Amino acid sequence: MKVLKFGGSSVADASRLQAAARIVERQLEGCPADGAVVVSALGGVTDRLLALAAAALDGDGGAEAAREAAALRDHHLKIAAEVAAGAGADLPAPSAAIDGLCDGLVRELGDCARAGVTPERPREAWIDRIVCHGELLSTQLLAAALRARGLAAEARDARPLVRTDRSFQAALVALEPAMKAIAAHFAGLGEDGPLQVITGFLGSTPEGETTTLGRGGSDLTASLVGAALDAERIEIWTDVPGVMTADPRRVEDALPIPRLSYEEMLELSHFGARVVYPPTVTPARRKAIPLLVRSTLDPEHPGTLVDGGKDRERARGTAVTGISSIDDVHLMLLVGDNLVGTPGVAARLFDALAASGASAILISQASSEHSICFAVEPGVSEAARLAVDAEFRSEIESGSVRPLIVERDQSIVAVVGDGMRERPGIAGRVFGILGRRAVNVRAVAQGSSERNISMVVAKADQGRAVRWIHREFFRGAASGRLAVYVLGVGGVGSALLGQLAAERDALEKRGIDLQLRGLASSRFMELAVRRGGRRLDPGAAGDPDGWRTALEQGGEEADLDRLLEHLAETAAGGGRTVLVDVTASGDMSAVYHRALAAGAAVVSANKLPFAGLIADFRAFHADGGANVFHEATVGAGLPVLHTLDLLLGAGDPIESVSGVFSGTLAYLTGELSARRVWSDAVRRAHRLGYTEPDPRDDLGGLDVARKLLILARLCGADLEMEDIDVAPMLDRPDLADLPLEDYWQRLASADGEMADRFAEARSAGLELAYLAELDTSGEAATARVGLRAVPPDHPVAGMPASDNMFVFRSQRYDARPLIVQGPGAGTELTAGGVFGDILRAWAERGASP
Repeated sequence: MKVLKFGGSSVADASRLQAAARIVERQLEGCPADGAVVVSALGGVTDRLLALAAAALDGDGGAEAAREAAALRDHHLKIAAEVAAGAGADLPAPSAAIDGLCDGLVRELGDCARAGVTPERPREAWIDRIVCHGELLSTQLLAAALRARGLAAEARDARPLVRTDRSFQAALVALEPAMKAIAAHFAGLGEDGPLQVITGFLGSTPEGETTTLGRGGSDLTASLVGAALDAERIEIWTDVPGVMTADPRRVEDALPIPRLSYEEMLELSHFGARVVYPPTVTPARRKAIPLLVRSTLDPEHPGTLVDGGKDRERARGTAVTGISSIDDVHLMLLVGDNLVGTPGVAARLFDALAASGASAILISQASSEHSICFAVEPGVSEAARLAVDAEFRSEIESGSVRPLIVERDQSIVAVVGDGMRERPGIAGRVFGILGRRAVNVRAVAQGSSERNISMVVAKADQGRAVRWIHREFFRGAASGRLAVYVLGVGGVGSALLGQLAAERDALEKRGIDLQLRGLASSRFMELAVRRGGRRLDPGAAGDPDGWRTALEQGGEEADLDRLLEHLAETAAGGGRTVLVDVTASGDMSAVYHRALAAGAAVVSANKLPFAGLIADFRAFHADGGANVFHEATVGAGLPVLHTLDLLLGAGDPIESVSGVFSGTLAYLTGELSARRVWSDAVRRAHRLGYTEPDPRDDLGGLDVARKLLILARLCGADLEMEDIDVAPMLDRPDLADLPLEDYWQRLASADGEMADRFAEARSAGLELAYLAELDTSGEAATARVGLRAVPPDHPVAGMPASDNMFVFRSQRYDARPLIVQGPGAGTELTAGGVFGDILRAWAERGASP
């Protein structure tokens, strides 16, 4: 005997109903007597009925309520027709039953509006009388879908079988009478009786008043039926592939849990895991019947088995089983000197709570007994506050106890696992990761079973807390993921996206799952859809710039705050997350700090954040220097900073750094050394893409000075930009402020001056090079950039046009310097340097917290 329960999302429409019928047929192997089916209302119907009930009770029904009731009738009749049409089944039977039930719904709504709330029939009782129609209708539809597949099936109203108290909307089941009634009903069906399709969620009082068992109560109905029939197992079919290690809406890389103990399931569900209704576990555990949670969307997935066996064997595999959370609670604090050593205080407190109808979700008491705190649902907190203050009125008036303190906008996060009992250090890891991520814990509770550590955090911190704890204990869930966010889609950004697309397959063979998660220009951005949705595509062979069309036509307005929130969620999910900056924005330092604080690495080709104020530079590197990679800011694709890092890491102090740091200016000096005309050389460099749109940005030497400043700071010199002596390659103030078009027209006026300078150097047996020079050997570091005459034996003499050269002299590399040389201009080279840093960030991901 198997009991199968289907939730609302699993019977949302005709196709889902037909899929559920196929699952029933397969699981029961075509033999109805071997099972029972429990079903919830169709997806979304319960909420619509709740709205109808509220409208009737509040006097807002009228024509709108009538239209909604008619719409619900049409919705169910349409699905009935589709179910029948899909299998050529006879339609009149389900449609007649549906019409009859919808007529009953209309009568209930009318009675509710006329009679209203009375002591004998409170508001909640009316709501239950109306809401129950969702399950009454869905059982008719699923039974019809099963009959269409040749299974003898009939809808069964569970209300006469499941007796409850009068706690309408969240009624408590009388377990033993309910199970006896269910067993007697099934015994009366005989061996060849029809498959029972039973309403979940519904019960009734001994007087026959309709009750409901609380949202999710259909799970409890299935457990009652299974326990009453001594079922082989109880299967909960839903829209997720089992109980997850965390809520997949918050943690993208949450994983299905293969197996849980009953106790773990109780803890997870009590603290917010909504896959299984918490009271469901009790009847199944009493009869030692396994629960199996599976997905109708992926019926081949094995799902999660919940049972009572081999807890300790399972605990040796992993200490933490899952993390759950409750979104919104109020934390209440009873504080006072009179609480210390006074017997009965806790009893008075919780008696007052019970009298107010409030239940404490979490309780914590200071060892000094000076305070007791507890968390309740927001809807009962005001009643709880009044009840507790009334109970302790005399102590409050005397000043020995304070009025109850209520802290709103709080959440509970629970870390659950049987293995926590035998594994030391779990609490340390939980609170350690939260401390490093600046998540403040307001209250903590841990039962004597040691399988649950529950804590209260600010509601604003809940998502971060869950993600970081999940990453701490399930780091392998996304260990192969390299998530990239690219800011800037100009020349370098476009080239980088092309390289990412070209190398994706090769990276996959190395076990790296490259994912482009975010892309932003100055105007638009696009973010990857959350779990189950599409990823962004950096390009493909047939459409290498397809991302550009998608960004400009389908993207949203650029919003760095939202992009960084998205990045933080991704970073907390595991693997490696990298923010890539290939913009030329001077306002990126704060963006870097936020990305680093979220646990991401930063890869940059943007010099401006690193060449700003020294105080900013220090603060920036203090945030996470091990997670900052900016090779392309100095050497484009050359390993300049990596070489410097190796020298310093080996304890070899740098005495000087010099060289040609601009491929553009190296090209121009090469052209003039070959006796070409200055203005022609500049125009040719511009056509080849070596210069910025305005070549004065290169010729002024400021870009070279920024590179030198970055190197100086990495060598330990506390220099600002004004400390560097910068001489432009062409020192013509009369050309500096001209409009660009006028500048091009007058550029030839400098031809003679530049030709003379190079001719003078040649006549002296020297060469001109635009040289950057840093000297750190003295008490104070000095730095300068400018056009210098060098002898033929100087390292930069005779170097190829457009190359860069970096000459390092240190204690070990003194007589013969260490030289890094190679092409230094071009978007592909710079993009290659950025790509190299992305891979370096991946390789050094152990530095990420």
